[in-house]
Amino acid sequence: MFGFFACLRAGFLHGDAAVYAYQIETRDFGERTLHLLYYLVGWVVVRATAPFGLPLDTTLILLSGLLMTVALALSWHLYRALGEDSRTSAWALFVLLFAGVVIQQGTEAEVYALQLALSVAAYLAYVKERPVWAGVFLGLATLTTPLGVLIVGFFVAETIRTRRFKPFLVLGVVGSLVFLSVLALVWRDYFFGTRGLLVDSNIVQTSAELFPAPARGASSSRGSAIDCTSARLAAPA
Repeated sequence: MFGFFACLRAGFLHGDAAVYAYQIETRDFGERTLHLLYYLVGWVVVRATAPFGLPLDTTLILLSGLLMTVALALSWHLYRALGEDSRTSAWALFVLLFAGVVIQQGTEAEVYALQLALSVAAYLAYVKERPVWAGVFLGLATLTTPLGVLIVGFFVAETIRTRRFKPFLVLGVVGSLVFLSVLALVWRDYFFGTRGLLVDSNIVQTSAELFPAPARGASSSRGSAIDCTSARLAAPA
């Protein structure tokens, strides 16, 4: 599956992906902290793959493909944990693989492949009666993007179905501790920063505000994500 995503991967970063890549490259983890975990994971992967000489944009796009592959593999295990046989699980995975959003998020450098992998891991752990791990994965998914919290609805449905409330409470406490322990450090930017939850989305920033000019003579061995993107966009077809 990873080979499938790698072959279809995007040729360059665009939109928010370029902004996130710039923050990863410059180690600017204090802004747009809605996606803090993505920056940290991306930075670790970029550092680990630096000896291979891969461009920053290629590294982050391939990371999405790898994470989406992990998410799909976890989905197969989830189907099995929910009682489906191996054949049905395989067909379900095949259908999921060709879902438009899966292909899109597996071939672009975005936050959602990481969030999906963590969300599926959380639900799988919960179904396997490991609420502590489920809470950890849920907290991490929410640190990747606030949308990660939406999976709580599945936990509520599972709690109602099984009528077991203790695992749900453990999940909630652990997930809250993981998320809030980090939020306590970055709450100001999380709510009121550049991409804060409580900031007016109609406020438009200029590219100069987003990407200040580097010092004269400064350079990066791997190249700026924004420079790389701009060059590819400007290149003739």
